[in-house]
Amino acid sequence: MHPDIHDVVFDINNSDLLYVGTDGGVYRSWDKGITMEISENLPISQFYHVTVDDNEPYNVYGGLQDNGSWYGPTRAPGGISAKHWDPVGQGDGFRVYKHPTKNIIYSEMQGAENVWRYDVDNNRVKTIQPLQVEGYDKYRFNWNTPISTSYHNPDRFLLEVNIFMCLTIWEIHGKLFHQI
Repeated sequence: MHPDIHDVVFDINNSDLLYVGTDGGVYRSWDKGITMEISENLPISQFYHVTVDDNEPYNVYGGLQDNGSWYGPTRAPGGISAKHWDPVGQGDGFRVYKHPTKNIIYSEMQGAENVWRYDVDNNRVKTIQPLQVEGYDKYRFNWNTPISTSYHNPDRFLLEVNIFMCLTIWEIHGKLFHQI
């Protein structure tokens, strides 16, 4: 069972039955909590931030409390289910942005411990961590670090730590390079 428990509800008519609400979903027990089963048909989670792209139909991107970062469509034949969603990050997912002209998704997790650049076409993930610049104080990342792409130049990745960074990112033979 997921460790972040938010609520426990007992059935007043059946003392063996209880429900537990967690960051990972809703669990049910028929034997006073000795065994727990997850209610897998309930698409429940808590999004910190949500963004969308310009595709038709558009996709939704978001970071989930304790459940990484994900993206998925707003329409699918037969309806949207869990199989239509794909992960693009881990941990406490926060902000997720789709590059407006390339099939690249940026995501970050708590404290910007990891910021990822996901190349969807090649199914390749690269970590972005700005190198410390000599003469500057040590970078301090917020729990919920703001990231984005530049509106004027989407190849510029914006990262706000204790200073504002504008990183121009490019890839050569599978290796990421960036300039602050």
